Amino acid sequence: MTIIDNVYALPHLAGILISGVDAEQFLQSQLSSNVAVLGPNSVQFSSWCAASGRVIGLGWLYRKGTDFCWIVANETAEGLVLGLNKYRFRSKVTVTKADP
Repeated sequence: MTIIDNVYALPHLAGILISGVDAEQFLQSQLSSNVAVLGPNSVQFSSWCAASGRVIGLGWLYRKGTDFCWIVANETAEGLVLGLNKYRFRSKVTVTKADP
């Protein structure tokens, strides 16, 4: 590992990949931000909240074409993936944690 590798290492962050035909609609219904206005190769800050308004997860949502990556704290990523997958129902979308 070189000094440059240490500069770019962000072990405290993880990515949640959201892809599929219904990815935008799914995220629009789950996250607090307006996903529909997020342009290609753009980023916006977004949260996932409980019905009571309590914040469950915070992060930066990145759009690449029709796919999305939500950058969140590493220690919350697994729980967020499990939680979001509970709300997929019949949506044609996959929610997975990105490999490091």
